Amino acid sequence: MRSSAAAAIAFSLAVFPAGTLFAGPSPLEAPDAARAVRETLAAAERTVAGEGSHNEKLARLREIARTLFDTEAMAENALGDVLAALPPEEQQAFFRLYDEYVVRAYLQKLLFFRNPHFTVAPTERRPTGDALVRTHIRTERDEYSVDYVLREAGGRWMATDIVVEGVSLSHNHGEQFRSLLRKESFEELLDRMRSKVESQRLREAGS
Repeated sequence: MRSSAAAAIAFSLAVFPAGTLFAGPSPLEAPDAARAVRETLAAAERTVAGEGSHNEKLARLREIARTLFDTEAMAENALGDVLAALPPEEQQAFFRLYDEYVVRAYLQKLLFFRNPHFTVAPTERRPTGDALVRTHIRTERDEYSVDYVLREAGGRWMATDIVVEGVSLSHNHGEQFRSLLRKESFEELLDRMRSKVESQRLREAGS
């Protein structure tokens, strides 16, 4: 059964925090896709536990997150046919806002849990050429799954979707966006996203 905390994460754009050691194969034994996930989380863990101001850590964590997340692919998965029909400048505005929205939401939940324990499973190859890396998170109160869909490009594995307790982030966002677009213009959707991003910025500044 999905816990209330996991459900909130799935629907609020929160992904999960780093902050513990990982079980499972060592990085040398793990396939490239699993290693990409493992190394990103380990880098985040070191940043959270290390020295530096809150803002310095957030800036570093944003850099780390972007080594794994292909937010443009996530945006296309969420709203591909709609985006394809838009002028290039509106497409780029959406990509920029979606990138900041996803990355900031991920980071704002980075310290949400205390003493989580992660396991990272071996990579599962898909017929499409994508890879699936399943992870499991256990805390003092909850446990749930967070899975990454990754695609290789230019010798790097990048996450093109994140699935929390069976809920696809891209699919969930796509449904939300399409519901809004049935009643509002695309520019109004962008305005909503700008407002969300600004709220995230203010929340970070007040942390």
